[in-house]
Amino acid sequence: LEDGLGHGSFVAGVIAGTSKDCAGFAPDAHIHTFRVFTTAQNSYTSWFLDGFNYAIASGVHVLNLSIGGPDYLDIPFVD
Repeated sequence: LEDGLGHGSFVAGVIAGTSKDCAGFAPDAHIHTFRVFTTAQNSYTSWFLDGFNYAIASGVHVLNLSIGGPDYLDIPFVD
């Protein structure tokens, strides 16, 4: 999966990295990737809900969202 900004890959490494030089906080964790932004960094609320529902149905126990932004009116969030 291509991570256009690199942020998701960085966060996944912090969580589940397996390097002996810099192990993640939970190196035995299983990472499930759900992409909810286009390469232009646009998204819809429904895409997040679809991701949540799929994760829950798949038995995922912990969800991390690294979506940031100045406020809810940030351009990537369009409805």
